[in-house]
Order: sequence, then C-alpha cells, then structure tokens
Amino acid sequence: MPFVLENEQHLLYNPPGTQLGGFHMAAKVRTKTGNRKTTIYVEFKWGGRNYYVSKNRDGVPFRDLADAHGTAAEISGQLYRARTGKGVFHPEDWTNIRPMSFTEKSKGWLEHNESRLNQGQIAPSSMREKRRMFRDYFDPHFKARDVREIRAGDIEDFIAALPSHLSAKSRKNLLIELRAFFRWLVTREEIDRVPPIPKVKYDRPQVRWMGEADWAKVYSCIPDQYKPLFWTLRNYGLRPGEACALRWEDFDWKHGIFYIHRTFSYGEKGWQLTDRPKAGSIGILPLTEEFIAILKGLGRALSGFVFAPEGSDHFTQRQYDRIWRNACSTAGVKGLSLYQATRTSFACERVNAGVPTREIGEVMRHADPRTTEHYLSILTERKAKVIDFKRGAENSRKRENEAQ
Repeated sequence: MPFVLENEQHLLYNPPGTQLGGFHMAAKVRTKTGNRKTTIYVEFKWGGRNYYVSKNRDGVPFRDLADAHGTAAEISGQLYRARTGKGVFHPEDWTNIRPMSFTEKSKGWLEHNESRLNQGQIAPSSMREKRRMFRDYFDPHFKARDVREIRAGDIEDFIAALPSHLSAKSRKNLLIELRAFFRWLVTREEIDRVPPIPKVKYDRPQVRWMGEADWAKVYSCIPDQYKPLFWTLRNYGLRPGEACALRWEDFDWKHGIFYIHRTFSYGEKGWQLTDRPKAGSIGILPLTEEFIAILKGLGRALSGFVFAPEGSDHFTQRQYDRIWRNACSTAGVKGLSLYQATRTSFACERVNAGVPTREIGEVMRHADPRTTEHYLSILTERKAKVIDFKRGAENSRKRENEAQ
C-alpha cells in the first residue's frame, strides 16, 4: 500500500570525497502524519524496488529524526559500497530486523522452558501453566510492546486489566512468572533491568483436615484392593502423583528405605511420568513394619508400578478421585478432598501431637519452611489449654494433692 505523505525530508548521503550518482543510491528520511500521530521511516531503492524501514538495527521504532538520519546514513553507506564493488548489500538485513516485542521474546522464553522440560528440570504441569499464562494473559495485553520500554506503569496497567474473578493466589503466580521472564531477559543481556513488579500478599485458605474417626469411616468403605494406595497416602503424607509413580525398584529392602524421585504430572500431553518430584529433590523415607506387611501382600504388576489397579499399568487421578468420592458418599462424610484427607491431615495430626515443624517439613519435602508452618494454625489442643486455662490449673492442683 503506497504511503500518503504530508511531509518529506529528502537527505542524500554522500560519503566524503565521493559522488553517488543518483537518487537510487540514497536513503530518504520521511514522515507520515495521521490520526494525530507522526511516523518516521527511511525509504531506499534497491534492485528496482522500494523498501521502507521504520526501526533501527535494534528493532526499536525511530525515536526522532536524528535517529532515522543515523540509520539512513548507514544504509546509504552500504549501498555505496555495494555499488562500487567494495561490499554487498542485503535489504532483508534492514527490513527483517528481529523485533524486541513482548510476543517475540515470550516465544523465546517458552522455548527455553521447553528445553528445561526435556532435561527434566521442570514438570509437564509447570510447562502447561506457563503456556496458559502467556496465551491468556501476557501476550494479549503486552502484544508487540518493546520489552525494553516496559515500565512500572505498564505493569500496573496489566494488573488493573486482570479479570476480577482471579484469586489473589492466581494473581501472585502470574506476577511471579512475569518477573521470571524479565529476569531471564536480563541474564541474556537483552534488557538492562527488571521493571518493578509488586508482590501480591494474600491470606492462605483455611486448613481443612480429616480426623481419625472420619478417616476410619471412609477407609472402611474403600474396596480392599485399593486400600494399600490410600493407606500410603494417609500414613506417609505423599502427594497422590508421587505414590502412583512408586516402582518396586525404588525400595531398598536391605536398609529399610524407599525413594521418592518420580511423579505423575499433568501436561499438554495428558498425564506424564517425570523423574522430578514437585519439591525438586529426591525423598528418602523409612519403611515401617506395617508398610512392609502391606507391600508383601501386593502382586507384582508387569508395568513395575507398586500400585496398579487391575487392567491398568498404574493409577490415574480420575481413578483414585472416583474411588475416594464413592467411599465418602457411602460413609456419609463430605466436604474434604483426597489431598486434604491424606497429605494435609498427615501434617495436621503431627503438628497437634507436638512433632517439630522442621521434621514434618523434611518428611513432606516442603521447599519452603513457611508451607509447614502454615499448619500451626490448627493447633487445637494447645489453643484449648489457653482458652480453658482454669480447668487446666484445677487439674494440676488435683494431681498435686493426689501426689501428697
């Protein structure tokens, strides 16, 4: 489409002591005004065709006429050298400049993380979430914006544009990912600094867990062939994906231990087995006598997985969730997920029993100690002593009198 020009500045660049011999050897700086906006670009001719450049070598739109003049001078110099046989000229070097747009750089970030996924450094579920964030939130907002020009105000506008239904935790996760993206660009020396990105504070959800009485009711309603998996989840506090990924080779019977170094993660290709557990480090847990007895009663599936229902190589989330929901319905116990009734309850029971949070965190392989400390909010027995301190003092006096 031809340009409609309201103003034109024709600059013919002649290297010192030379004559270029015609317009086709020069680059013109032109401006186009429309919709209250002025666009600056450079026009040159090569091989009988006109070319238009609106960005400098860094892929940044011309800031002013001086910036365009510098580019025009460089193009003219290359044209002259090519004309006199002292060099070659490739117009695509100027017309196909790789932009520093957000969407272009986001592709590089996702490719970088795809490589990390293939090396087992991140889980498929993490990769799937990254793609979703850029597809649904980052790319539609920032679009072709130059990543070097994004400032605090732009981040503030992005946060303000987020859907109101997003939870505080979802907003926090988005900003964590955005910060990681800009830090990667700094590491690659493509930008000088990370724009200020605020931290989102939010109240953690209420800890909900299942007491021993309700657990006994639900557990009794689980079919016998599935009970080993659910017993393991409740008594070891494993994540469901980690328990389902256990293989017989993970057990060291001689030393009475087993290893947690795999998990099932839901990625773009569905459920995938990965050699990297969520916490990122291999867990080593002891074999209790009760667990050993349970394991000895299991058959050995050809797939090598410890917990493999009949007709399947291993348990899937859909299978164990359905078993759990059916058992809860039969037992008349509602309102708690399998995760809350097993892993969360594992932590809560031990916190209430006075087990140090550091030791609980080591067994559960929490990357952040604050995750374990969150369970301190359910210290019901200690809180009861504080609230009903009079009864506690009275009981202490009775014990003293009986001792006398």
